[in-house]
Amino acid sequence: MSRTRSRQQGVIARRSDEELLLLDTVADRIHQLNPTAGFIWEKLAEDCSDAQVAQMLCDEFDVSPDQARADVETTVRLFREQGLLAPITDL
Repeated sequence: MSRTRSRQQGVIARRSDEELLLLDTVADRIHQLNPTAGFIWEKLAEDCSDAQVAQMLCDEFDVSPDQARADVETTVRLFREQGLLAPITDL
């Protein structure tokens, strides 16, 4: 059984220079993501696992695997807490 996640409906992403802006139309909030969080957000849309995103983060930003895993875990948790990701479903 695999577990999948998706972006919450009503969240619109727009790039502005180096940052990614997320407009949550349901909560009427704007989230300004730094390059690392923006990268993670975009990779989650590609249905990548956390481990895959962490590896890509290592390659893109030249960080250690431990740091990349921690960044992905923290960022995904924050996205969830802010209501930007839909609940995880089992397939």
